[in-house]
Amino acid sequence: MNKKIAIIGSGGHADVIIDNLSQKQRNSLIGYIDTANNGIWRNLPYLGADYDFLEKNNPKEVNLLLGVSYLGQKVSLELRKKIISIYTSKGFVFESIISNRAILSKSAHIKSGTYVGPG
Repeated sequence: MNKKIAIIGSGGHADVIIDNLSQKQRNSLIGYIDTANNGIWRNLPYLGADYDFLEKNNPKEVNLLLGVSYLGQKVSLELRKKIISIYTSKGFVFESIISNRAILSKSAHIKSGTYVGPG
């Protein structure tokens, strides 16, 4: 069974991630989760803030993408860790995204939730 996918965040990093999704992942996108309702974003509906989404969705049916960036600031890194912790404690799984233009070593091990961009 192919799970639906929701992306957390609706900023620049989330834009880049969506641009690098496989067609299968893109077709599975159901919407975005954010602290603010930005209306329709990238043709995706708003699914609510974190706790709204958690109340209404089943981790057996939806996987996630983390579109919140880390800008070299401790606050951003702590926020990303908190988001991951909240969702994984409820049983949600983060999808990995690997650009078809990425260059990877044959010995690389890609874990859940990893984003590998072009080049």
